[in-house]
Amino acid sequence: MEQNLLETLLNSMLNPVFYKDRKGVFKGCNEIFQKQILGLAGEEIIGHSLPDIIGKILSVFSRAYPEEDLNILKEYMESCHRKDMELLDKGASEIKEVDFFCADGIKRTFLANRTSYFSPEGEVLGMVCVLQDITAIKQAQENAKKSEARYRMITEQTGQLLFEECVKTGKINWKGAIEGITGYTPEEFKNIDISAFSELIHPDDREKVLGKLYQSYESGERFNGEFRFRRKDGTYTYLEGSAAFLKDSNECVFRSLGVLKDISESKLAREELKKSEERFLTVAEYTGQLVFDYDLLSGKNNCAGAIENLTGYSPEEYQAFDIRYWAEHVHPEDREYILGVHKKFLESGEMQQAEYRFKKKDGTYIDVEDQVVGLKDEKGRVWRILGTMKDVTERNLALTERKLAEEELARSEERYRLIAERTGLLLYHENYAEGRVDVGGAIRGVMGYNSDDAAKFCEEEWIRLVHPDDREEVGALHERCKEEGGSFHAEYRMRRKDGTYFCAEDEGVYLLDENGRVCKAVGVIKDVTEKKKAEEALAKIEEVRKKEIHHRIKNNLQVISSLLSLQADHFEDRKVKEAFMESQDRVISMSLIHEELYKSVDLETLDFIAYLRKLTGELLSSYSLDSSLIRLIMDTEEHIYLGMDCAIPLGMIINELVTNSLKHAFPEEREGEIRIEFNRTQNSSTSSQPLFTLVVSDNGSGFSEKVDFENSDTLGFQLVNALVKQIEGEVELKRNHGTEFRINF
Repeated sequence: MEQNLLETLLNSMLNPVFYKDRKGVFKGCNEIFQKQILGLAGEEIIGHSLPDIIGKILSVFSRAYPEEDLNILKEYMESCHRKDMELLDKGASEIKEVDFFCADGIKRTFLANRTSYFSPEGEVLGMVCVLQDITAIKQAQENAKKSEARYRMITEQTGQLLFEECVKTGKINWKGAIEGITGYTPEEFKNIDISAFSELIHPDDREKVLGKLYQSYESGERFNGEFRFRRKDGTYTYLEGSAAFLKDSNECVFRSLGVLKDISESKLAREELKKSEERFLTVAEYTGQLVFDYDLLSGKNNCAGAIENLTGYSPEEYQAFDIRYWAEHVHPEDREYILGVHKKFLESGEMQQAEYRFKKKDGTYIDVEDQVVGLKDEKGRVWRILGTMKDVTERNLALTERKLAEEELARSEERYRLIAERTGLLLYHENYAEGRVDVGGAIRGVMGYNSDDAAKFCEEEWIRLVHPDDREEVGALHERCKEEGGSFHAEYRMRRKDGTYFCAEDEGVYLLDENGRVCKAVGVIKDVTEKKKAEEALAKIEEVRKKEIHHRIKNNLQVISSLLSLQADHFEDRKVKEAFMESQDRVISMSLIHEELYKSVDLETLDFIAYLRKLTGELLSSYSLDSSLIRLIMDTEEHIYLGMDCAIPLGMIINELVTNSLKHAFPEEREGEIRIEFNRTQNSSTSSQPLFTLVVSDNGSGFSEKVDFENSDTLGFQLVNALVKQIEGEVELKRNHGTEFRINF
């Protein structure tokens, strides 16, 4: 009766169950264990130990698994039997996850609970094992882990920082692009709670952000805000934060979830766009242009720029204009034409340009030029007009005057030809409509051609007379002038009839027709070959003169250095001798500048890095230091070229700082190192000039906290502060682990 009850109880269980006696012999098992786990009937299992039936099990499993898996299964079952016997010997229990090949061909993960059971006298009688199938749970955990890894990768790649705060504990779980946004490693940032995070918000933004966050916390509404965040390196970046608050059944917030995103680039872009818009409107106003944005659907007219100067109306008055009222201000003689242009524009939506006369508020008319472009809806209809209006009255008057000037030019052309021949000038007249080049003046004297030869010139032949190396540049200049008009000046080489080249100085003007298009060019060419030779000779003389000046200055400075050295020998006082030696080093630093300038190609700039190596070498030699004790480390870019006005004060600054380290940083023959770093950093947004950073540091005894570097009474530091101001730089002193001077200029 009890046996039947036990079997019924076991078979009703959804988990595989078996139990063994003290010798490891199966005494019972349920049906799911028989069929799913071992694939044998109950009588084939009960009364046998696991080693006794391994052969039968492998025979069943061979239908579902390859041979290599069977070998693994055999070893695994043998180890399971050994483990069971070990637990029975000790009377112990164990709960463990196991992966098992099952008889139905499925590999499952079980939570195996082996428990020894005892007689009333405490003797081990056997073992019961319950197997709980946790395959689905493990798979879900694995999928969750993969999903979390993918999500973390996505947030890191998209530059987002996720956070989850437990309101009760105040602890925040950070994930995503932690290092990219904050500069901290995930390990460093994991202990940052809401209080510590608040301290990293810019002081000017902190109160506003925390107030808004508290308000959202109280109301349960989503938080959105922008603020500046201090990164690990001390710099600030713009972050956009968004957070949601989860409430419990009592409507109390128990958790907040959110995301932080670096918006520095978009923030700067928006600010730049705003500045650009302000600049555009300022330019429009100062250049006398009116900018308009007219909505055809609402009739709303937004305007900016020189409204009052151009129309006589105030901005408020002109913004009340609609299409009808604007048309009434067009001159009656131009109205039909301009309304036709407007109609064509509304049909096509393409950019249009038109000129007409516009009546100002005082009743006078001005010539204006409109340029408009249309925005279309999804059906291709223009619904919004953007454009500019500018006063071209003076330009039209200028065109009229220019036309009169052309006529006068034509009348006087013959007189100029005669003058040109007598003065050695070559005149030309390019007519683009006919593709012809008329040449006059000193044709034979300048180019070697006679009048008959010159009469055959066309535009293509004319440009082929230009030296091949100059042809592209000259052609581009002429093409630009043909589009824009105006005068020009150029120098290039031109071929004579005999094949030789001469240096030509070309000055001309491009003339416009009544439609404002370039129609011709007139100019004069002069042979300046001898002039160019003279200029080159003068340039060489000037180069020699500058070299001589630098050479003499260098020699004079060396004489001064020698005199200081001789004078120092007359004194016994150590401080006096040091003062002479420091003055001598300052003179040498300037002398080396002129030595490098003497060697440089352009005589205006020098390779500062080469100079720096010589200067530091001189200083080490001057103080007779043992190189095995004091190491000088240079970390610089190669070939940084500086002008003399910058190089001399910078060289003296380095001289003073390195001298200070040599004198004071390593007392009693201590070992140490002096490091010099000199590199470009970045370009200023308002200047094309590069920014530089100079760092002079040592790992010596350090700079006393009592010494005020910026208000020092020593000559050396007074010089450093004055010279930094001279090169428009900033100096910063750090006293950690030695001394570091950082100069940005």
